[in-house]
Amino acid sequence: MKKKGIVDFLKTTMRITITQIILAALVTCTTLAAHVEAQILDQRISLSVDEGEIRYVLRQIQKQVSVKFVYSPAAIQANRKTSIHVDDKKLGELLNEIVVQAEQSYCG
Repeated sequence: MKKKGIVDFLKTTMRITITQIILAALVTCTTLAAHVEAQILDQRISLSVDEGEIRYVLRQIQKQVSVKFVYSPAAIQANRKTSIHVDDKKLGELLNEIVVQAEQSYCG
């Protein structure tokens, strides 16, 4: 009878410990992900494109700031022409400008 009580206590303790570890890992990952996202969007970029397709503009941004965009060409009208002239602007601000021009949205 005494062994059963100890085993039940250990099982309960292990469940609580595992739950705490999982919660701590989730909070840590979420915090780090938010920090990394902010760092990426705060990167400075200079770009000058006259009447270039959106897909070309995104490729140029990818090269400069070492990011990868995943998008549906049809959804963002990737062959639509645009002109962008920015000097030392934050990536987040530039993407907002592109989004406003295309009346689209992005996750970021």
